[in-house]
Amino acid sequence: MNIVLIIIGIVVTAIGIYSVLLYMGKIKDTDGDFIPDTVEDTIDDIKEDITKVKTEVKRRVKRVKEEVKDVKKSASEVINQIDDVAKAAGGSKRKGKKPTKVTKSSLRTMKKVELIFQAKKDFGIKLDSNLSKTALINKVYELHHKK
Repeated sequence: MNIVLIIIGIVVTAIGIYSVLLYMGKIKDTDGDFIPDTVEDTIDDIKEDITKVKTEVKRRVKRVKEEVKDVKKSASEVINQIDDVAKAAGGSKRKGKKPTKVTKSSLRTMKKVELIFQAKKDFGIKLDSNLSKTALINKVYELHHKK
């Protein structure tokens, strides 16, 4: 029973000292909630730091997910290439990307604007837009086969 009275006495003394220091202005409490302003400021600073850390962690998690996705895609490509190497060692012919050959049929599927753009992009030649589509096809075909 004496221990309880001693603890109550210590708590009452601490509250008394706190009240006197608060009244004398040694402890600042501008909003009157009996929590010192320095403690409130420290808690606000900690909350800000936690918010910054949370946003940074979220950003990093997102980037890691992107990189894992890229690695997964690359790993599947490596597996396919390893399979091709094994087949090549076994003597089979290469089944890689076939080179595309420009034919008049493939040129006929393009519009006049596309033909003029292709001549400009691939060969640096500006073709007249007044030419017929057939004439443009023939000129672009000739350009491809002069290379």
